[in-house]
Amino acid sequence: MVRIQIQLDETTHALARQKAFAENKSLADVVRDALTRYLTSSGAQSSEVDRFTFIGSGESLPEGPSPLSERHDDALAEDYVT
Repeated sequence: MVRIQIQLDETTHALARQKAFAENKSLADVVRDALTRYLTSSGAQSSEVDRFTFIGSGESLPEGPSPLSERHDDALAEDYVT
């Protein structure tokens, strides 16, 4: 590991210390983890969207209402009435 020195404003330092205490980690671990996440993420929005891996995984039945994305209420009504 390489040793570095950084300066934090008091609020950031206090928040980092609180997080370290809550997670039973050292302050250095919290800073390393945060920096690693920041440097390896391709942006907050893309990582949030990537969590929805189920999108596009289903298929509509050929005999159902088409397009299902527009007629989902009709499909629900058909299943409810039957």
